[in-house]
Amino acid sequence: IDDVVDATIRAVEHENASGEVFNVGSGVQTSVMTVVEHLLSSFGAETAHNVTGNYRLGDIRHNFADLTKISNLLGFKPSVSFEEGIKRFASWAATQGAKSSAYERSLSEMSERGLMRGAKGQV
Repeated sequence: IDDVVDATIRAVEHENASGEVFNVGSGVQTSVMTVVEHLLSSFGAETAHNVTGNYRLGDIRHNFADLTKISNLLGFKPSVSFEEGIKRFASWAATQGAKSSAYERSLSEMSERGLMRGAKGQV
């Protein structure tokens, strides 16, 4: 969140940023499995996980924040690495208390509404 706040302040204060759209992120491609592994490590958890190949309609399959524009126009450079950001998130989340998961129910609901696709395009 620190980098998002920094980028927002830079955009508000820079006269050439008006009406512009900027990417904010690490600028480094990070796979879903890397995110999962870092989250599990940060929470000190071990659990079975796999990538099913299912996805929601409209999901972006491959994405990372290209920081060229925001760097050139606003001089923005991320100050928090992906790894540090995950650690900070996990630390915050640990203070929020355990909540019940509605994950399976959400998958069923999206499937019932025709919003899920499988790895080979099947509904």
